[in-house]
Amino acid sequence: MLEVFRSRRNSYFVIIIFAVIIVGFVFFGVAPSSKKADDGASQVVAIVNGSEITSGEYSNVYKRQLDYYKDIFKDRWDEDTLVRLNLREKVLEELIEKRLVSQEAGKRKIKASREDIQARIMRYDAFNKDGVFDKETYFKVLQQNRMKPGDFEESLGGEIVLGKMHQSIVAGITVSEDEIKAAFDKENKQIKYEYSKITSSSFEEKVEVTEDKGRAFLKDNGVLFMVPTKVKAFYAFIDKDQFAAEVKISDDELKAFYEKRKATYAAPKEVRASHILIRPDRSIEDSAKARAAAKTSAESVLAKIKKGGDFSKLASKYSDDPGSAARGGDLGIFGTGMMVEPFENAAFSLEKGEVSGVVETDYGYHIIKVVDIKGGKTPTFTELKDRIKQQITVVRSEETARSRMVELHKVFKGEGVTVAAMKKAATERGIKTTETPFFTGSDASVELVRAVKLREPTFSLPSGGVSGIIYMPKRFYIIKITEKVDSHVPPYDEVAKRVTATLKREGALALAAKRAEELRKDAAGGKNFKRLMRKAGFKVETTDYVSLSSGFIQGINIFIGERTDLFDMNKGDIYKEAIEHGRNFYVLKASKVKSADFSGFDKGRMELRQRLLEKKKQDTFVAWVKELKDKALIEINEELL
Repeated sequence: MLEVFRSRRNSYFVIIIFAVIIVGFVFFGVAPSSKKADDGASQVVAIVNGSEITSGEYSNVYKRQLDYYKDIFKDRWDEDTLVRLNLREKVLEELIEKRLVSQEAGKRKIKASREDIQARIMRYDAFNKDGVFDKETYFKVLQQNRMKPGDFEESLGGEIVLGKMHQSIVAGITVSEDEIKAAFDKENKQIKYEYSKITSSSFEEKVEVTEDKGRAFLKDNGVLFMVPTKVKAFYAFIDKDQFAAEVKISDDELKAFYEKRKATYAAPKEVRASHILIRPDRSIEDSAKARAAAKTSAESVLAKIKKGGDFSKLASKYSDDPGSAARGGDLGIFGTGMMVEPFENAAFSLEKGEVSGVVETDYGYHIIKVVDIKGGKTPTFTELKDRIKQQITVVRSEETARSRMVELHKVFKGEGVTVAAMKKAATERGIKTTETPFFTGSDASVELVRAVKLREPTFSLPSGGVSGIIYMPKRFYIIKITEKVDSHVPPYDEVAKRVTATLKREGALALAAKRAEELRKDAAGGKNFKRLMRKAGFKVETTDYVSLSSGFIQGINIFIGERTDLFDMNKGDIYKEAIEHGRNFYVLKASKVKSADFSGFDKGRMELRQRLLEKKKQDTFVAWVKELKDKALIEINEELL
């Protein structure tokens, strides 16, 4: 197996696989990390049969999913979207389910071997170059995702165990020929529906709303009519680079700056190395004897190299790392922290072209040859002069901007200070200001609303309150709230019409639902559908032929995907419920049915069978996990969610 013997100095990491490839790796023999999580991870979000899910673990997964959805929604992302996604509960639910399955796997002694994980890695194109696994690409992907090899391995191993459990639970599930034919008929049959629309608006005149009822409703449902908090603000802002042109720096200052930080400019050292690995023979029960024999073999190979043997050919012949052996032992380029300590120490102590002695690690005995060395050199002052000048200029301009904002902040905090006085003080310091009319948290045209870091203090400060200096990527801000009207439920007289309209709509909806269900039951009981509906004062209309693949029932735009049982109906059947859609209710009758044309059955039979099988397996696994949850002892710390 390919192994580079990476460091185990990594913290625990949990990965959710989204629509993009986020996977773990075991290509290089990294064992799961033993390092403890940060202090923040010590709090327990949930306990599943005695096994803790920490806040660190939960937060990690939550943040990844949150970032994923933000990227999907982009400009359409807002707090309402977050609420609709119910992400906090979904993430915890997923972690609990994974923990339950993992516990069950432990009971059944189901594990992920190195070979399992290596095979999984080979499936991912993300780590291939020209169709084959490439180590440099592998490390780049890790670095770009800010993940360490040990974390990847642990995560991917967990995913493999979950996969094995899934296979174990669904093993033996089959789909009969009758099931396939029934599914084909359902997917390809066509139905023409007669329907009657019972509109809720037609019942509004029957709903009476008294003032007492309206006042009581407002008292119990005030949140529906809440007037949002609105504020007036006066705020000042300054660009951090506003004073860049005024910054003067002598060559002596630049040189002194360079000399003081010279060591930090060195490019990180990287080496390109090849190795020959001799593993202990696993068939030898005495591990000490096995390691001694492996060391002797490694020393024998080293002797051949010292006598002029070709390192690449010897690696191909003797190395027990088949991945690198196939490339003459080449491991590619790597930096510090990517290998286990003994291997890394040896590799970084060698000169270009030099070969190590026998190096022992937990994985066996290595002979290492450094093929190339990159980095480790410090650029000259001349090479860095312009960069240093720009760096100092940015800092000094920002310092000037900050100091002027500090001065202005004192003015803003002054007792009884007027807007005119604040504006004058800002102008004297080259600071811009803006005075707003009343606005709410939904007024995206206002700068203080668009940026979360500005919005939070704006709506948390009291009237007359002044924020601290707010540090944004390119600017500094100070906000003073000149007027504020807190959110509140308005008096009944101000919203009486809205309350009445709401009660009428909701009352009419309830009456329409009741009437629609009464008519549906009468139709299902055998009464003539058209005569029944027309007598009740509702028109009867007819759709075109609709199939399961149509997506929507044309004319009424009811989504079929949520109601596939519409195609379990036979001619004359009345659908099992009055369907609510757009505050209206629809009673449906299957008036004409065209059975599926089975002439195309054989052609699509295998694809249909596979779909049915996958769905049946998924439904079975979901039901099994639900059974685990029903039997489990689960404690949740709601305060940490």
